[in-house]
Amino acid sequence: MRVRTLVLPLAAAFMAVAGAASAQCAGSGVVTRIQGKPDDVSIVRAGAPVSRPRVLEVVCAGDVVRTSGASVVTLSIDGVGAVKVDRARPYTVGPRKGKPGAAGNVYRAVSDQVMPDMKRLPWDVKTKGENDPVRFAAPDGSVQVISQGRSQLHVRLVDGLPPFRIELLDAGGKVLKAVDANSHEVTLTGLSLAPGEYKLVAHSRTDTRAEMRLTVAGGVPAPSAEIGDLSDRELAAALHALELARTDPDKWLFEATQILADAPRGDLDRDRVFALIEDYGLNADM
Repeated sequence: MRVRTLVLPLAAAFMAVAGAASAQCAGSGVVTRIQGKPDDVSIVRAGAPVSRPRVLEVVCAGDVVRTSGASVVTLSIDGVGAVKVDRARPYTVGPRKGKPGAAGNVYRAVSDQVMPDMKRLPWDVKTKGENDPVRFAAPDGSVQVISQGRSQLHVRLVDGLPPFRIELLDAGGKVLKAVDANSHEVTLTGLSLAPGEYKLVAHSRTDTRAEMRLTVAGGVPAPSAEIGDLSDRELAAALHALELARTDPDKWLFEATQILADAPRGDLDRDRVFALIEDYGLNADM
């Protein structure tokens, strides 16, 4: 199994660029959504701007968050909940109270593990093309493992022209489920998959075809301790999904998608997180 690990110099380089986001920062929350232009979002820490704020950016006690134009940024603040900031209402992040809570744990997990890799993600969510053959948002030729007991599968496609037809086949080639969809995202429901081998097949309007092999098994890695302790289940699911996708996208990327898609929905900009999850697969050999 190929294990992708964060390279310490990369993490150090990121921390140098985002100088104020140092290990001494008292993490109090994270950016969960940016509506509008990311360039319109400003986070000032200790008198200096935070470089390139984005979704999952950590905010710290004392940070001043502002927006301009029509852009709105949503924060998840420890002990406060969701806070929306627009140009009429700048927000100063308060100190974290009591023992480290959800946002404190998110700060450690995101700053140390996720944010260095977020540097390579474009500002805009990757657009799905129409002129290229349809494919799954997972590494080509990979064998993806999913946990047993799932009654539905969330499938994300890249490129190709709708409508699409998604088929789930067993090891003998029998079609167990078929769904027609006009979207690049589709959910197969009402499943009862025993452990074993399966195949997903996608057909596009232009008769292009993609396949992905699946193995249903147990033993999905548990999230790290700080993630498991989070009270914000959507953020916890996002970080667990990112952990899995980063560790081995050739095996766990599809399961990572299921974990985030099944989480309770809150204010997190899931498109951007899905884009990062899938970026691990697109750059699996980096």
